[in-house]
Amino acid sequence: MSLFSFDCPFCFERIRRTDVLFSCHTCKATLNIKKGFLEVIGLKPAPRRIPCTTPNCKTIVTKRKCPNTDCLADLPIAIDKLPNLHIAVIGAKGSGKSHYIALLISRIQQMHHDFGWTLQWLDDRTNERYKNKIKARLDAGFPLDTSQSAAIDKETSQPLLYKLSFTKGFLKRSIMLAFFDTAGEDLNKDVDTMTSVNKYIISASGIICLLDPLQLPKVRASVEARIGKGGLPEQGKDTGDIINQVEQLIRRGQIARGKSGMETATIKIPLALAFSKIDAIDDGGTPDATLLPKDCAIFRDTRHRGVLHHAEFTTIHQLMQGWLREVDEQQNISNNSKAFAEVGYFGFSALGCNPMLTSGRLPHAPRPVRVEDPFLWILYKNGLITMKKG
Repeated sequence: MSLFSFDCPFCFERIRRTDVLFSCHTCKATLNIKKGFLEVIGLKPAPRRIPCTTPNCKTIVTKRKCPNTDCLADLPIAIDKLPNLHIAVIGAKGSGKSHYIALLISRIQQMHHDFGWTLQWLDDRTNERYKNKIKARLDAGFPLDTSQSAAIDKETSQPLLYKLSFTKGFLKRSIMLAFFDTAGEDLNKDVDTMTSVNKYIISASGIICLLDPLQLPKVRASVEARIGKGGLPEQGKDTGDIINQVEQLIRRGQIARGKSGMETATIKIPLALAFSKIDAIDDGGTPDATLLPKDCAIFRDTRHRGVLHHAEFTTIHQLMQGWLREVDEQQNISNNSKAFAEVGYFGFSALGCNPMLTSGRLPHAPRPVRVEDPFLWILYKNGLITMKKG
């Protein structure tokens, strides 16, 4: 982390610590830091608290805001102290992004003993949104609403912010986790619109791209023959096209930041291609070349315990990559992902069931399967956990 600046997790502008604004909770005034010569040249750190300068207000102010006039977001208290890991969760409309993030956060909390970490929310907005809008709805037996476009709902463009703290013996390390849920319709827009709405993808530490297997024509036909059209989602956009759009977005964004050669260079951001809703493509014990065998490894519990297990990752990666070759006639997903240097293939189920057609409720509590696998792979690719071979 820089001693002089950091990235705002809401607008992704680089902020000098001495330019941060303060917001008084008593009189609601917005305050600037008084910068002396030592602060300007970086020999004296920017203050983390200042007295309110409004007449008759003696409050000591600690709440800081982004100085970018198009943002002005409240900054988490530890924003300039924690290295950050930005994870963008993308995918077509209806691919299950909101459910994925919700159940992933739950699984990270549950894996405390396996990985020796703790997860804490970093701002009131994250706590309120997860506790009252996400967890409460799932606990009541209802699926989550589809994410709205960031142009309509500003909350969509704001991340869920957490502190993930690792403890190993006497060593302690903490990072800031930022999860972004991209509305499917924002990825259906032209690249210029995506640049303004989804700037965080350009700066992501990892991208988890959710692929709805029920949008693949061969798979869709097999499932429809078994359950009828009523149990299928609306036909949507080709996920391969979305990967191509994201590639162009990243290239244009990095070129705008002065990085040369990005027109054709391989993109270094790790890309996890994760097939959602794998419970819907279980062949049920009746062999079908387009569906996954009921007894295959993807439906078994993960073996990652404190590390990324090499054999486990390789098995799932090769299984899903090979299955995709068989069922994706156009090979758009495989071909478009070649723009990325590192690609991992995964499969998961967030809910483990479909909502009932009559009531819209879930038939049982969520039963997540392998939602953590793409996340652990991205942690490994960013040097935060190790891989165990053998």
